[in-house]
Amino acid sequence: MPEVRNRCGEPDAISSRMQKRKVQHRYTRWVGGVQESVIEEEEIDVPLDEWTYDLGPSSFIRYVLFENGSVIDVSTGEYGRK
Repeated sequence: MPEVRNRCGEPDAISSRMQKRKVQHRYTRWVGGVQESVIEEEEIDVPLDEWTYDLGPSSFIRYVLFENGSVIDVSTGEYGRK
């Protein structure tokens, strides 16, 4: 996140949310002398932070999405309002 802040400046808004995700755990176990593959699924909460950059009415608003401090998406919205 510091690298984005250094390159882009302070965001105009920051929002945080939790996103539910299903993850699978795969492992092998022995049952009665026979090896079997097991897949267990669980739902976890993943924290996401979204930084908004409003670059003014002649540019599109930029949204930078972070997961665990790493950028996972950059998207644009409508024209800015500043």
